[in-house]
Parts: sequence; structure tokens; C-alpha cells
Amino acid sequence: MFKWILSMLLCLQVSPIFHNVELVEFGDSAILMDAYSGQIMYEKDAYKHLHPASMTKMMGMLLIYEGIHAGQFDWDDRISVSAHASSMGGSQIYLEENEVMSLEELFTAICVSSANDAMVAVGEFISGSESLFVEKMNQKVTELGLVNTHFSNATGLDIENHYSCAYDMAMIAKEVLRISNEAVTQYTSMYETYLREDTNPFWLVNTNKLIRSYEGMDGLKTGFTQTAGYCLTATAKRDGMRLIAVVMKESTKDQRNKDIKAMLDYGFANYTQTLLYPSATVFDLMSISNGKPKKVDMISKEDIYLVHDKKVNVEHTIEIVPMVVQAPIDINTPIAKLKIIFENGLVQESLLYSNVEVYTLDYIDVIMDCFTKFLF
Repeated sequence: MFKWILSMLLCLQVSPIFHNVELVEFGDSAILMDAYSGQIMYEKDAYKHLHPASMTKMMGMLLIYEGIHAGQFDWDDRISVSAHASSMGGSQIYLEENEVMSLEELFTAICVSSANDAMVAVGEFISGSESLFVEKMNQKVTELGLVNTHFSNATGLDIENHYSCAYDMAMIAKEVLRISNEAVTQYTSMYETYLREDTNPFWLVNTNKLIRSYEGMDGLKTGFTQTAGYCLTATAKRDGMRLIAVVMKESTKDQRNKDIKAMLDYGFANYTQTLLYPSATVFDLMSISNGKPKKVDMISKEDIYLVHDKKVNVEHTIEIVPMVVQAPIDINTPIAKLKIIFENGLVQESLLYSNVEVYTLDYIDVIMDCFTKFLF
């Protein structure tokens, strides 16, 4: 059921709202997206298959938060490092075979310094081996409805049949932010920290230098290999509006940072967000076939915002499209889609839910219902 609900959430229609502007000067592929609605403000070859390098680790970060929320493991769990994990090259914290660290320590190393050895150690802890963890990563890709991504390792090191695109990277980042309730930024915004402080202190320095220089920047994940070039999925928040910007295959760090800043500057300068409907807004009554109760309120579970050009009028009409009209209905199952239609043609969709659990009528209920109809 959860997978179905998630697929529905990801398939909701959001019309593009970008202007005909050229923001990315150097990168092969790029996108600028609102982190909450998924509305796209700018894109450049956003579906082109490219190597994502260490931005791959965002999927690992997502699976870690899923496991935490599901109670499968905890931040304090101790992880013993395998020979395979300790053998990783590239960015690393030089883990030794049989060394033990907490999940949170390894997660910090992944977020701050993009440690390949830490990512593999955590993947093995979750799934038993890196290859099984990669299978889990690709399963999640399918669940998210992303069709331009395939992972062949957990780290993003150069390997065949390992690719993604700017749009998919932005959507994975969006999901990491959502499932963590933005708590991931507590780690990705650290500029520096230490591991092994009591024994052999190891200095971690964030690979995303923009967190020190760009207002509101608090994540998310850099990447670099010879094949991928310089990549970055960045997120920044100002006045309650959070944006995600992705660039792929840049020639230098400076060019990568310049393109990211250009997109974010454009987004914050030209767009704003307006609260259209607060959470728990009741939109209409829905009759439920064979249900107890027979009618329920259709409500929004979250605040519904519109991210829009500052010059755009937000007057709109709504249309409700039923999805589930027969009992039983769980309060976490969407029962209708709310289509918000704006004067400029923009369409935004949100899910509506029942305000109560709806049970199927039992035998006695049916008899009483027939008796009541006979009498009245």
C-alpha cells in the first residue's frame, strides 16, 4: 500500500513554470526545482544520461532514513567494517577492516566528506553486501517512478551501466528532504567536524564549499569522477521556500558553483510561495459505497503551497477527481486528487484523504440499513 501511495504522490501533475532564460553556462545538464511541489523553474537537458558520481550516495542516504523510520536500525547501532568496505578508493575516511563505528558517524562521513568506504560499510550493514544494497537502490528508483537512472555500485565510482540525469537526482534529493523532514541538512550543512576524536582524530571538511558562502545553502551532495566531471545537487532555503538545483558534468568546481548560484539566484529573485490551503482544509463530502460512515470529509494532509512567479495572479479554480469510493478506506490512503487550475494555465495537483477510517458494512449493518430504508 505504501508503494502505491508513494507512486501516486510522485505522479501528481505539476506544470513547468520556467521562463525562456539561459542560466547554466558550463554544465551539460541542469535543473532548478521547488523542493516541496516539484515544480520546475529551469532545465537544461535535464533527462540526459550522465554519470552522477557521488551524488549516487543520496539514494543511500534515502534508504538509511527509510530504515530508521521503519525501526530496522538506529543511529547508535555499531557497524563493523568489512575488508571490501575498507578497500574503497576515492574519497574515504580510511576505515580499517574490523573497525567499528556507529551508523551516525558513518552517515556523517557520507554527508560531509562523501566517504566511499563509509557508504559501502553502511550498505553492507543494511543489506548484507554491496551488491544486494545496490539492488535495493534500484528497487527504490523504480518505486519513485524514475526512468533515467540505474546504479551499479553504492558509491558513484566510475563503472559501466551506472547513470542518472539531473531531473532524477533532483527527485531523489526531494525525497531525502521529505522523508527526513529536512533533518538530513543537519549533516550536509556541517562545514567541518571530527571522527575518532577519542583515539585518532580525523578531520572531515565538507566537499560543498557553497554552504559557507551562499545564503540559505544547507546541502546536499557533491560528486566528481573523471567520467562524470564536477557535479552538485544543492539545496537552499529562504523565507520558507526551499529550492533544489542540480548541475552535471562541469569542467571545474568554480564553473559548477557558478552555475548552481546562477540558478538559485534566479529562483529566489523571481519566485515566491503562497499558502493556498492549510493542512486539514475540508474540500467536500464524499459518499462511500458500502462504507461506515457513509460520507467522509475530503481533507488535505499537508499545507498546499504554490511556488510562482512574483508577478503571477494566484486566483484559481479547483476540481476534485475521486480515486477511491468504496470501503474499506484507511486514513493514509488518498481518496481524491485536487486539481488547482490557475488563470495562466498552470495546473497543480495534491492528494486528498478521508478525515476518518471507513469500515466495510457488516451483515448486521446491511440489515439495519435495509430496515431503516423500509421504515422511512
